[in-house]
Amino acid sequence: MFRAELQALKHRLCVPDYGWYRYETFSALGILTKLIEPIYEEVAPALASGPVADVGCADGDLGLFCACLGGQVDAVDHLESSFNQMRGIDVLREALGLPLDVHDIDLDGRFHLPRSDYRFVFFLGTLYHLRNPYYVLENLASLADWCVLSTRISQVTPHQTPIEEDPVAYLLDPREANDDLTNYWIFSPAGLFRLLCRADWTVLGQERIGPRLNSDPVRPEADERMFVLLKSRPRHPGLLVHALGGWYAPENDRWRWTAKSFALEVVSSGRRSIGICFAVPGP
Repeated sequence: MFRAELQALKHRLCVPDYGWYRYETFSALGILTKLIEPIYEEVAPALASGPVADVGCADGDLGLFCACLGGQVDAVDHLESSFNQMRGIDVLREALGLPLDVHDIDLDGRFHLPRSDYRFVFFLGTLYHLRNPYYVLENLASLADWCVLSTRISQVTPHQTPIEEDPVAYLLDPREANDDLTNYWIFSPAGLFRLLCRADWTVLGQERIGPRLNSDPVRPEADERMFVLLKSRPRHPGLLVHALGGWYAPENDRWRWTAKSFALEVVSSGRRSIGICFAVPGP
C-alpha cells in the first residue's frame, strides 16, 4: 500500500531539473523478506523501535516506509553524488508529512552519523560507490546492531578470468561501468565475505540475484547483486564464540561441564585472541 502511495506521488509531483531516482528501491523488498524471515523474531524489535538509518537513501523510499510505521529514521546521502542532489527525498518527505531526518554526509571523508547507536541500517547499492568501503563498514559495525547490505559482485574479470573463490575486488576505470565516475570497487563473492569479516560483521543470510554464470564488473547484462543480512560483532560479542555439541548448562554463570567429546566454533576477525581455561577433576 505504501509503495502504491509513493508511486502515485511520483507520478503527480516532479523533482526540479533532475527527476526521480531511476531505480525502484521497493523492488528489493522480496529479497529483504527472505533474508529476515528465518530470524524475524530477533530482527523485528530492532526495526520496530529503531533508530534506523537508511544510508545511501536515494529518494528515501525505505526510510520513509520505516517512518510511516512509527520508527525513528535518519536518511543519509551525499548531495554532490546524489542522482538528484537529494531533492527527491525532500519532495516526498514534505508531501507525506513524515518525521524523517535527512542528512547530507560524505562517507568518503571522516564522517560521523547523526547518532552513535542504531538498531538497524539499510545499506543498499552504495558500497561500490565508495573509495574506502572497509572504513565505512567498520564504522557502521561500531554503530549498528543489524545491517542489510547489497552491492554488485563479479564472478569473472572483464577479460573472463575467474575470481569467484578468490578474496579480491576489481577497481573500475572512471567510466568503465554505466558511464559513472562514482563506481569503484566490484568485489568477488569471496572478496565481499572477506571484507565483511575483517570489518567486524557476521553474515547471517545471503541472496544473489542476476546472472549466475560469468557475471562481471562492467557489462550491464552481466550485473549480479549480492544481498546480505549482517550482525555486528563489536556490539554482540557472543557472535565470536558458539558452543556446539557436547556442552552442558552453565553453572554459576561461569563454569560448564562438557562431555568427553565437545565442539566450539570461533569466528576470528584477525584482531582478537581467545583464552579457554579447563579444569579436570581428580579421581
